[in-house]
Amino acid sequence: MKKILSMFLVALMLIGLVGCGSKNTVTFEGYEWKLTFIQSNKDGSIIGCASEHYEAHKDIGNIIVVDLICSAENGNFVITDNTNNTKYSGTYTAIDESTENILYDIAASTNKGTAVSSVTKDDRGSETPTLIITIGDYSLNFQS
Repeated sequence: MKKILSMFLVALMLIGLVGCGSKNTVTFEGYEWKLTFIQSNKDGSIIGCASEHYEAHKDIGNIIVVDLICSAENGNFVITDNTNNTKYSGTYTAIDESTENILYDIAASTNKGTAVSSVTKDDRGSETPTLIITIGDYSLNFQS
C-alpha cells in the first residue's frame, strides 16, 4: 500500500512539474506591435524609425520617421501607418516554433517574407516582446 501511495505522489509531482514548465513563447497574435525601427536588407543600415525613437537615430542622414502599428488575428495581419493614414494587410502561417520564438511565413500583396516573434532581453534582464517582419528590401522591428 505504501508503494502505491509513493508512486501516486511521485506521479502527481511529475504532472505538477510539467505544468510549471509551460512555454512562454510570444505569438504574433495578442499584442499591439509598435514600430521601433526599419532596416535595409541590403546592408543592415537603419533607414527609418518611429517618432518616439527619433532621438536615438537623429544622426542618421535622411532617416524616415513613420509610426506603424501591427496587429494580427486568425492568420491575418494589418499594419496601420498612422503617419500617412494607410493600411497594409497580409497573411501569416507559423512554420516553426520553439520555446523561445515562432517563425512565420508571411504574404502581403505580391510580396512574401518571414516574421519571427520572440522576447528581447536587455542588459538589466528586462524582457520585451519583439516582432521582426522581413519582406522585400526591409526588416521592420516592432515591440509591444
